[in-house]
Amino acid sequence: GEAALVAGARVQGAAWLARAGARLDAAGVARGCGRAADLALAYGRERRADLAVDLWHDRCASHGLLVGEEGSEADWELPEPELYGAALEACAATSDFASAARLVHSAAWRAPPTASGQAALLALARWLARQQGVGQARRCLAAVRRAGGSADLVTFRALLATSARGGDMVQADEIFRELEECGLSPDFSIFSILVRGYCSAGNLEQALLHFRLMRQYGFQPDSALFDAVLSACVNKNLLVLAEEVLAEREAALGDRPTAATLAILVRLHGARGDLGRAVEVFEEIPRQHGLEVDARAYHALVSTCLASGRLDLALDAFCAMSSAGCHTSAKTYEALITASLREGALEQAAALVEDSFGFPPAPSTASATADAADDGASGDAAPQQQQQQQRRQPEAAGNSLSGADFALDSPSSNRLPQRRALLEQRVVEAVLELAGRRREASRIGLPLLDSLSEARFPVSERLAASLRRAAADEAAKPAGPEHLRRSRRADAWQRWRCGFERLAP
Repeated sequence: GEAALVAGARVQGAAWLARAGARLDAAGVARGCGRAADLALAYGRERRADLAVDLWHDRCASHGLLVGEEGSEADWELPEPELYGAALEACAATSDFASAARLVHSAAWRAPPTASGQAALLALARWLARQQGVGQARRCLAAVRRAGGSADLVTFRALLATSARGGDMVQADEIFRELEECGLSPDFSIFSILVRGYCSAGNLEQALLHFRLMRQYGFQPDSALFDAVLSACVNKNLLVLAEEVLAEREAALGDRPTAATLAILVRLHGARGDLGRAVEVFEEIPRQHGLEVDARAYHALVSTCLASGRLDLALDAFCAMSSAGCHTSAKTYEALITASLREGALEQAAALVEDSFGFPPAPSTASATADAADDGASGDAAPQQQQQQQRRQPEAAGNSLSGADFALDSPSSNRLPQRRALLEQRVVEAVLELAGRRREASRIGLPLLDSLSEARFPVSERLAASLRRAAADEAAKPAGPEHLRRSRRADAWQRWRCGFERLAP
């Protein structure tokens, strides 16, 4: 009879099995212990695992056996263990882990006695780990171990990955110890998760400990893992240790650098204060190995040049980055804009803001060549600092930023945004404020403000009103040549002072 019910359930479904069971109960036929479990599995085949969970709840409630999470293992036994395991299997088979969590919570996080039920409980543990519920996932894992089952590396890997992503390396270390207590041997991915997690947390001692341990287990770190350790060493300014890891990398992998390795080497030489070597490495490695430079390497070069006070080289790197089609991050734009403002290059900073929104720079009402001639007549600017500030003409054409003054070739009617970097509002407003103070509100400030309005970038009403008043004042009282010469002398002094402060010990 029970075999016929199971066969009928597979062919006709859960509804037929429920009706057949009701008719047998009405006829006084004794109910087999497996009939409810078969019904739960039938619910799972019909992708209604929630009904299987409700069935277990109803059966336990009818016998007064249902206990919540407050129950302890000493004062009660798992009700209807076969049905409980079948309902859990149905949930795992349909990936209805929300219902599975409800079921296991009602059973006080107990494990079913069958191996298939315990495998379903481990699947729930992995799902809970991906949902940031590592504590509950560990309870599922502990329940399987108490029931005499064995955990697997897949579950431990999921728990470790979530702990490392959350920065909880204390918990990750506890899970790793549990893995070893279970008699499991960690694989490459386990060690990779731990090393990367400790590097992100800034704990280089533990990162290197597991980095060495994985080699004792016979696993060779790959290029990405070496790069993660190298990057952590550079971030902590441990240059000697970075050189040791770099030597290990070359001995283990040979001379096979990646774009990430190139970025790390540029940062390493920049941290040493050797900008020349950083630029040399940036140019040599891609040429020797046919390496395609990505945005990370360009950003590292821009940051290194700015840290060394070479805005001109940073702008050259930015031009090459744009010509290569690499996406420029908001962090890179903000660093270049801030450095340009610090050196008094207002027009350059405004052009960078325009470019970050995908606009070509707004056309200027003043001629750049006339300004340069006036500078030569005044003779008050510092020639060496001006030469360092000017950016060299890029080789590739088509850049929206081209030439020392970012001259615009296309008409303003075609100024349609193509990309947008999410700049911080304070950086953009600093450019507008300087334009108002420098009496450049009409020529630079208002065109930039119009572009920001077109891009729907938020600018404070107070600053916008102040800029418009400044433009009106400039129209009423146009600046004479003497004022322009004083402004340029102030800019030259500002650039000289910044250079002096960088050279000061």
